[in-house]
Amino acid sequence: MNTLLICLSGPLQSWGESARFNLRPTQQTPTKSGVLGLVCAAMGIARSDTATLSKLNQLRFGVRVDCPGQLLIDFHTVQKVVNVEGKIPQDTTPTERYYLAGAVFLAGLEGNDRALLETIHCALLKPRWLLSLGRKSCIPGERPWLQDGLKDDSLENALRRYKSLHKDAISTFLEVEDSTGSLRMDNPLHFGQRQYSPRLVRTLPLEAES
Repeated sequence: MNTLLICLSGPLQSWGESARFNLRPTQQTPTKSGVLGLVCAAMGIARSDTATLSKLNQLRFGVRVDCPGQLLIDFHTVQKVVNVEGKIPQDTTPTERYYLAGAVFLAGLEGNDRALLETIHCALLKPRWLLSLGRKSCIPGERPWLQDGLKDDSLENALRRYKSLHKDAISTFLEVEDSTGSLRMDNPLHFGQRQYSPRLVRTLPLEAES
């Protein structure tokens, strides 16, 4: 089994599992759809390319929280412009957008296809498109590519054994895909049409053995 580790660190991150126009919450940990979106951007994969996305979706996903960050709420107004009979009325709507400030995560993708993981690893070093941490406005503060990030190890062991990405790491748990876990609706099927399917996620203490 092989696992590719990815650094997710930046001033702001936002990992939304569900959203409405005026309310954009964030999960406390990165979503699989968000991380695969970052991977697709690095590889230059179009939003309509469901064949490649399907291959990426077969990779088992997990995350370690090195620094949970602080929840930040950006409250502002947005004007909806509608052209009606030559007139342009403006409807002002308040919006709330949630972010994690100063968070640091170690994400992992596990699979048998080492060539695919090597391709992703190279793409993270030289991404084709701009990378973001869940939302386009959230630019990585550090390069997601880790020189020693490709491991011949299981997802759980790779996440446990890799050095801390934050000098004051305080987290004590992992989140990994597991058939005994709780439901998450963030398995991407089609980015262009915003289609997702459920997956199961289990929380594990860092001290536990896999």
